[in-house]
Amino acid sequence: MPSDEVFGLAPGARVNVLADGTVAPGLSPGVLTILGDLVLGEASLPPAVYEWELGAGVEDLLVVTGDLTLNNWILRIVDAGGSTYAWEKHYIFTGFTALSGPNNVTFDLSQVPLWAQFTSDIQLGLDSGGIYLTGLNSTPEPGTLSLLALGASLARIRLFQAVKLGDVN
Repeated sequence: MPSDEVFGLAPGARVNVLADGTVAPGLSPGVLTILGDLVLGEASLPPAVYEWELGAGVEDLLVVTGDLTLNNWILRIVDAGGSTYAWEKHYIFTGFTALSGPNNVTFDLSQVPLWAQFTSDIQLGLDSGGIYLTGLNSTPEPGTLSLLALGASLARIRLFQAVKLGDVN
């Protein structure tokens, strides 16, 4: 079950997640709302980490009601029982009033090694809904599965023909 948390701040305050710091909306996909500004990473320091989970029909989300600054940071992707195709949009930040960045982002697929083999063009996008992630594939493209099935069928036909003709070695 997703969790929704609100982190309240005094007007004009901000949350800084800097060198090796991690922000994660929850231990299961959830929403973390920051009432104020968020700074994720600092250009001259080691990167900060946003640990983002994708579950079955739910995903992590950071809602920032103030300014959002994205500098030197890692988006670590975690499988929480979800699946996705490259064309799907997954919003990771929404609600911000101003945006600086995103600069110097690294996509960390180490927690989803099976997804990494099907993902080739992961990227961030921006629209009126916020900052989103695309290009993430948790399963082979349907065309790949079709080719594998065709190959298996042809191999079976060849084996059947060899057995019928007595050519099996």
